[in-house]
Amino acid sequence: MPYITQDDRDQYDERLDDLCLALDEHGWQAGDVTYVLYMIVARWFKKVPKYTTIAAIRGCLMGTLSEMDRQFFFPYEDSKIRVNGDVDLKYTTMEFDKPANRTLEAPALVDPLGFEEHEEGCPHCCSSPANCEICRSEGGS
Repeated sequence: MPYITQDDRDQYDERLDDLCLALDEHGWQAGDVTYVLYMIVARWFKKVPKYTTIAAIRGCLMGTLSEMDRQFFFPYEDSKIRVNGDVDLKYTTMEFDKPANRTLEAPALVDPLGFEEHEEGCPHCCSSPANCEICRSEGGS
């Protein structure tokens, strides 16, 4: 997250305060916030419609999310883990996985390229040594 100078921050903060007040008056609805964020980046792209703008917008949005994670979201989630305990996903504790209800079987794997049929040991390709041109030319098969 670029931490811009205090002078640069000051030029935005008053306007941001007005915008945040309007969002607060509407209860910080996700749709309203999404609209505001969308309009900011849409105006940026319309002003400078080129690939580097797309890349910059994506980078800014991802950087903003990462910074929010670092400063607010992860600490919040960690505090809730301390209060309520961590989630323990043991499949045997899930209702659908209890033996009395049913037996779960792994789904059949689809092998569209036929790798299952190949013997192991060919260092050159995914084919069996008998089907590999290099192995056959070296006398292997």
